[in-house]
Amino acid sequence: MTLTQDKQLSTGYGRCLPHAQVLLKAPMSVLMMGCMNEFFATVGAAVHKYNRETSPDNFIGMGYPEYSDRQDGLLRLGNSVLLVGSEESLSNILDVDRLKQFRFGGKRPSISTYRIEDGQKTTFFLSIKEK
Repeated sequence: MTLTQDKQLSTGYGRCLPHAQVLLKAPMSVLMMGCMNEFFATVGAAVHKYNRETSPDNFIGMGYPEYSDRQDGLLRLGNSVLLVGSEESLSNILDVDRLKQFRFGGKRPSISTYRIEDGQKTTFFLSIKEK
């Protein structure tokens, strides 16, 4: 996805269609070098950029499935990020160079159907840029 000069950037609130999910696990090289902050920052920046350049009706949400209150600092977030959105939006973001650099095990992560059980609580974060 490239941004053209005449394209309007999304600002304010948008909508995430939680039809599909993709789990991005930090590669072993990131874990061994202690670069989890770069991993989370890069994934977050890619999601934020995508949400700014796409329709407000097709945002991607980002969650931390291994989140734990019992850990300190970045250990609290775990070793992976769960992206939720439409299948089209997730397919597009996996082609972004920022995410390709991690080479998640040498192959493209698979997109699956997002399911949540009745009564199950979950939280996803969306980046919001105010006007």
